[in-house]
Amino acid sequence: MNNPVPTYDGYNAIVNRLSGDIKSEIKALGVHDTIKEGLLTIVDRLGDNLTTEIEEIISGREEGA
Repeated sequence: MNNPVPTYDGYNAIVNRLSGDIKSEIKALGVHDTIKEGLLTIVDRLGDNLTTEIEEIISGREEGA
């Protein structure tokens, strides 16, 4: 019985959309701009980390196939 291998088509768009949604919420916060900028930087870094993790998963599956 073969299990289909999940694909990650469009993962970049999903990460970008999620990152944008979080940034919108941060921008709406009633806190000092310096805090907002710090939080936005963190979101960018975490989005990059998530993208890297997904790319490594895809790469590992391609090597295993």
